[in-house]
Amino acid sequence: MVNPDEITNYNRTDRELEEFMVFAICAAGKNANTTATILNRIFLDFELQGKMPVFHLSKRAANLANYFRIQGIGCYNSRAKTIRQLHRCIQHDSNFLKIATVGELENVHGIGPKTARFFIMHSRPNQRVAALDTHILKELKAEGYSVPKATPPAGKRYNELEQLFIKLADKSGMSVADYDLAVWKKWRKKEFVVAT
Repeated sequence: MVNPDEITNYNRTDRELEEFMVFAICAAGKNANTTATILNRIFLDFELQGKMPVFHLSKRAANLANYFRIQGIGCYNSRAKTIRQLHRCIQHDSNFLKIATVGELENVHGIGPKTARFFIMHSRPNQRVAALDTHILKELKAEGYSVPKATPPAGKRYNELEQLFIKLADKSGMSVADYDLAVWKKWRKKEFVVAT
């Protein structure tokens, strides 16, 4: 099961890696806690039906996109396509999720720079990558850096902002993954206070 407040885990089993990858895909641009609640319900449902690996969702549900729609997963057509393509990658190489580079993950339909880096950063130790979500952009802006309103696409600007965030993590004395989680919790708390 996925817990956004304790997202970093370098000792996931194959099944847990698959669940985390599905979470990374489905949480992109969505509320992490809501996505985790929905996905954990789906994971439990499939586990109770036979404990098949998560990516066998595409075999278990005749129409994965429709299943996601019913369960409340947004962008369900695109996300179902991503999961089916990842399933094929894992069938080709059972270690795909353990060894895939950022670029190899980005080659999968529906996985951008933020999702690829988020998955790698929180599933493998000592990774020097940053998933530039809105919380990180807010943190960089609060530190005095000029940042765009939304995550830039892969390329020069993304790489520049990524390096700035990594420098802030180094300055904090935390790993990039721990600093990322601390920043997410900090800005999530501020958003909650403003919203109430």
